[in-house]
Amino acid sequence: MQSWKIGCSLLFMFVLTLHARENPFFPVTKEKIPNYSTNIVKKPPPFHSAKVNLPDTARVLKSVTLTYQNLDGSLSSKSIDIARSIDWHEPIVIMQKNKKLTKAKSAFTLVGKLPFIRFYAAQYKMKILTKDQLIRHFKLPKPDRIVLDFKREDDFRTYTFKAKTPFLKITIGNHAKYYRVVVFLDGHYGYRLKPLTNGCLLQLF
Repeated sequence: MQSWKIGCSLLFMFVLTLHARENPFFPVTKEKIPNYSTNIVKKPPPFHSAKVNLPDTARVLKSVTLTYQNLDGSLSSKSIDIARSIDWHEPIVIMQKNKKLTKAKSAFTLVGKLPFIRFYAAQYKMKILTKDQLIRHFKLPKPDRIVLDFKREDDFRTYTFKAKTPFLKITIGNHAKYYRVVVFLDGHYGYRLKPLTNGCLLQLF
């Protein structure tokens, strides 16, 4: 009798192992892993112009709505009230006035310097040339600005330099064992830092 009970118990455990799963907290059916979006925004070609042809019933253009993608990848819209009569024979043209970059605008120009650091600005780029070690960097909002801390034991007063758009100004202040460089921007940007042999290259996007 005892052996019969032991045999039944073993058979029962064997049946359970046939239906057991490696992890009971996940479903049996294999589902596809969802595709989550990231904050990486692919930059398309520059926009110049677009044409829209309206039907022959159109007489008054009431408004225009633009849908745009933000820096973080989210979408927003902005509507503009027009309320003007139109000729449907002619297309509606949407265009952006792009300023052509001349060699003078695209070239780096000196916007500030101290004995131990120099700043050269160009279109959406800034070269920060120094032999001092970059300790950390981060971005702060309202107003938008990029903060860079460089290692140096020195004592000097705070300096401010005017820069070229989109860089509004640069301030340099002394702290214990380091000094802080704050680059003020004219709007909301992302940024990248590329190391150079004698400093770093700040790029806005």
